[in-house]
Amino acid sequence: MALNPGDTTTHVFPLKNTVLVNPVDVDEFSAKKWRRLDETAETKYVHQLTVNCDYEHRQQQTLFQRRGAGLAMTWRR
Repeated sequence: MALNPGDTTTHVFPLKNTVLVNPVDVDEFSAKKWRRLDETAETKYVHQLTVNCDYEHRQQQTLFQRRGAGLAMTWRR
């Protein structure tokens, strides 16, 4: 279900990221449910950061290996 920003409220979890929620879905949330939502959102956010960081690291390694291979081939000539 796509959320319309005009129909949403925001809740900020510990990493200071904003999460858009549908007020109808969270109308009766207890403090415990808000904490659970915060934990879930934070876990997903950190996981996505880790995935992106790993991808960038692999891209850098590939680039360095290619540059190193190019330098080695130049050196042999």
